[in-house]
Amino acid sequence: MKPETPVTWGHVVLVLGTAFGLVVGWFGGEWLMPKSMQGMVLGVLGGFLVAGVSSWLLRRSLPEAYSVAIIGFPTAGKTTLITSMFDEVWKGRIRRLSFKPLGESTIDRLNSDLATLKSGKPLEPTTDQDKFAYTTRVRVPRFLGNRWFKLEIGDFPGQDSRSFAKEFGKWIHKTPYFKWAVTADAFVFVVDVAKIPRPIIKDGEGGPGDEVNTDGSNYVAEISASLRAAWQHLTEHHEERGRGISRKPVVLAFAKADLLAAPVTNNPEYGSADSVGGVAPLPPAEELDAEELAKGQQYAVETFDDLVRYLDSECRRFRVVFVTSCGLHGGARVGVEKLLSWILPR
Repeated sequence: MKPETPVTWGHVVLVLGTAFGLVVGWFGGEWLMPKSMQGMVLGVLGGFLVAGVSSWLLRRSLPEAYSVAIIGFPTAGKTTLITSMFDEVWKGRIRRLSFKPLGESTIDRLNSDLATLKSGKPLEPTTDQDKFAYTTRVRVPRFLGNRWFKLEIGDFPGQDSRSFAKEFGKWIHKTPYFKWAVTADAFVFVVDVAKIPRPIIKDGEGGPGDEVNTDGSNYVAEISASLRAAWQHLTEHHEERGRGISRKPVVLAFAKADLLAAPVTNNPEYGSADSVGGVAPLPPAEELDAEELAKGQQYAVETFDDLVRYLDSECRRFRVVFVTSCGLHGGARVGVEKLLSWILPR
C-alpha cells in the first residue's frame, strides 16, 4: 500500500472547478453563464469541495498501513537493529518521530530486548517459525500536520547458520519469510560487518598482522549473490502484478558498523553490541573515531562495490547506511536516524 495518495486528474478537475465556481460567484459574470444557473453550479461545486475536504481529513485521521522488510542472513544483527530504532525514538533523539507499539507480543519483546542490551548481553536469535512482526503506530510530521501510519517491521527468524545453509542454501528468497517480504513498502538488506575480510592485528603486537578472515571472501560473494537474487525476485513478483517497485525505498545497511572504527584483533574478549547470539560481553556504547569510521566505511563500500552499483542502478530510492547499537556520534547511535528517515513514508 502506498504511503501517499498520488495527485490524479480528479484532484485537478476539483480544484479548477472550484476556482471557476468562485469566480462566477464573486464577479457575477453573466457573460460566463446566466444567473439562473450560477446558484446551481455553485451548489454542485460546493458539494464536491466539501466531499473532497472530508475525504482528505478522513484519510489523515485513519492510520495507513505501511510495512518494512528486514532481509539478511542469520546472526547479521537484524533484531538488534530493530530494537535500536525504537530505543532511539523513545529516548527523544529523533524528535520528529513518535513510535507507539501495538500488541502484547511487540511490547513485551521490545522491552525484554532493550533490557538485555542494557545489561551488556547480546540478543538471542529470533525463534519464530516464519517471521516476527513488530507493530507500531508511527507519527510522521507533514506540512499540513502530522500523519499516522500503522507500521509493521518484519524480522527474519534467526537460526543456526549451518541449519539455514542446509535448508535454504544461500538463497534468502526461498525462506517462508520472503513470501511476506515481497509485499513490503520498503526493504532493508543487512550486511554483517563482522564477516567482512579485514587484516587482523595480532593481540599484543600493536601492528598489522598477516592474518585475514579467510571466510570473509566467501561471505562477501554469498551475501552479494543472495541479496541480488532477492531483489530480482522482488522485481519479478511486482512486474507480474503490474506494479512498480523501483520507487520503493531500499537500504543496504552495514550492521555492527562500530567494528569499522576499531582494529580487528584475535582477542576473544572483543565483541560488538550487535553480535547476535555471541558469547563475548558487549562493550559500552561510546563515541567512535570519525576518521577511522570513515576509512572503514569506504573500505566496506569498495568491498561490496558490485552489489552497491547494481542496487543503485535498479532502485530510484537507494541508499547505503552504516548502523550500530554501541557506536555513537554526537551522543546518538550511528546511522539509525538516517535509516529511519529513508525507509519511513514521507
